[in-house]
Amino acid sequence: MRKNVRGVWAIVPVKTFAQAKQRLALVLSAQERARLAEAMLCDVLEQLTTVPQLAGIMVVTADPLAAQVAASFGAHHVLDLLENGVNQAVSAGLDAACQAECPVAIIAADVPFATSTEIAAALSCLEQNPVVLAPAEADGGTNLLALRRVDLIEPSFGEDSFARHRARAHALNLSCGIFRAQGLGHDIDRAEDLLALSSSGGKRVRALFENLNITTRLNKLFEQHQLT
Repeated sequence: MRKNVRGVWAIVPVKTFAQAKQRLALVLSAQERARLAEAMLCDVLEQLTTVPQLAGIMVVTADPLAAQVAASFGAHHVLDLLENGVNQAVSAGLDAACQAECPVAIIAADVPFATSTEIAAALSCLEQNPVVLAPAEADGGTNLLALRRVDLIEPSFGEDSFARHRARAHALNLSCGIFRAQGLGHDIDRAEDLLALSSSGGKRVRALFENLNITTRLNKLFEQHQLT
């Protein structure tokens, strides 16, 4: 059944910048990882602001700086009181969206190369499917989960969450659209993810990579691992 979908609320869970991306410690210092987390959030929010299906954006975070970034892009801040993982943050965002009884799209904050065109195309899949997934290509995670209604399935983000989300939809006889795109599928978790994509998104992250001389750092890291 085809359904015209508008008025979607985007939910972006954001970990405190100072604690973000610790798996990148071999390449980036703590301060650099915090800068990366902020740049990624800015790039994601910039793209979201031009997605036509969206009614608004919620950033769920305990970080005051992330809340300021959200406000600078016209996004609403939902306080992540306990900061006890991504799924609790998502739950807080869904609780806030429940009041509007609207479609929702949970989008990772670490997909800086995703474009508004990709996100809009993913959301257009809601016209034919009540659940839409955009998988992370590297670890089987979920970079976007869109739902026609907030309570259709219980989100379960993390490694291999794509398979879990798909199984939960199928268990409830809900058709599940799968959307794959280069930028939206590329989250930044591991050293090899720091290679910039050819994309119209990610301008702040791309500039940061250049400033930090990421390519040279990665080459040295890969050489060291080959020698050991």
